[in-house]
Amino acid sequence: LLFLCLQKLSEKTLSLWSLINSSKSKYTNPFYTKELNRALYPVTSMRHLELWVNYYIRWNPRIRQQQPNPVEQRYMELLALRDDYMKRLEELQITSNPKLSNSSSSSSSSSSSSQMMSHVQTHF
Repeated sequence: LLFLCLQKLSEKTLSLWSLINSSKSKYTNPFYTKELNRALYPVTSMRHLELWVNYYIRWNPRIRQQQPNPVEQRYMELLALRDDYMKRLEELQITSNPKLSNSSSSSSSSSSSSQMMSHVQTHF
């Protein structure tokens, strides 16, 4: 039974090379020139050497912790931006309402400010 399955597998499986060879012009480099005596010599000096960290060290947990997650990093940036906008909004509300800028009633100022701030909603 296993032999029959393997035989049918080879009959029904298409080769990737058949697809590539059917349209070679699509997959060949138009700038390639055939030079028999030419060899490519890589630059091996240390200053030109780069380690592809995301690929080669992706399984090392210490290195992975050092690299910030792009989503988490963006989230932190957005939180900081939200805080900046909230501070700016509070400053604008204080400057637009002279009662809030009175320094003698600082406790009422913070409560009035927080009441005004409660109307602002964010998605965070």
